[in-house]
Amino acid sequence: MMSLTDPRWSTFDGAYRIPFDAATPLSGFQAGTLSNEQFWYVVWNDLFHQDDVGVASYAAVPQIIRLYEQRNLFDYNLFAFAASVERVRHHDDNPAIPAWLETEYRSGLQAIIRHGVRHLTDEWDAVTLKAFLMLVAVYKGNHALCDLLDCVDDGDEQGAIDAITKR
Repeated sequence: MMSLTDPRWSTFDGAYRIPFDAATPLSGFQAGTLSNEQFWYVVWNDLFHQDDVGVASYAAVPQIIRLYEQRNLFDYNLFAFAASVERVRHHDDNPAIPAWLETEYRSGLQAIIRHGVRHLTDEWDAVTLKAFLMLVAVYKGNHALCDLLDCVDDGDEQGAIDAITKR
């Protein structure tokens, strides 16, 4: 796995198509100088913005699960971010995953799914479950199911079905 001290981090574009050194918030989160809330604020703002992602977004995925496993954390953001990145990475305006990063990125997604499976007997809220199911669907290549799940708003499954059938 690429080290957080690797100088390439500063060259990767974030969601705004400008270089964003994701190693800085990742290191801050690892060191405990950024709270979970502060960390996710940066991640959601700089690594995923209006369906835009960059190479920094892809490189962050395996690092985030590494940190979550080290700190024994579990929350919605882990699954939602991974699902969101995977869902939009094929959009024409988003960059391809560099060949040198592809295996690490895929391994990161697999590790996030395994992390969720290890916590299946825990209590989950509906938002976390939805994010996890979206990740599994998009990872397995079922973008339509991922989109359907995305239409579900906190227990409003019928509303989602109505929205899909009206398309």
